[in-house]
Amino acid sequence: MMMESNVGNFALFFGFMTMILLGGAVIWLIVWFVEKKIIPGKKPPERPLETAKRRYAAGELTKKEYLDMKKEIVKAD
Repeated sequence: MMMESNVGNFALFFGFMTMILLGGAVIWLIVWFVEKKIIPGKKPPERPLETAKRRYAAGELTKKEYLDMKKEIVKAD
């Protein structure tokens, strides 16, 4: 009779640990999906060259300023 009690306790502990691991896996998957942008959310940050192009197109930069910025950005990469 004592043997059945120990087997039952082991099964209860194993089931509990399995639920904890599955719950952790679900939380990890949700975070991973959000980080990989599979679930729509925030836009990725704009790259420096894209920012310079956008500002030049909007008239915030002169052609010389844009070309100087572009040269510096390309040199940094």
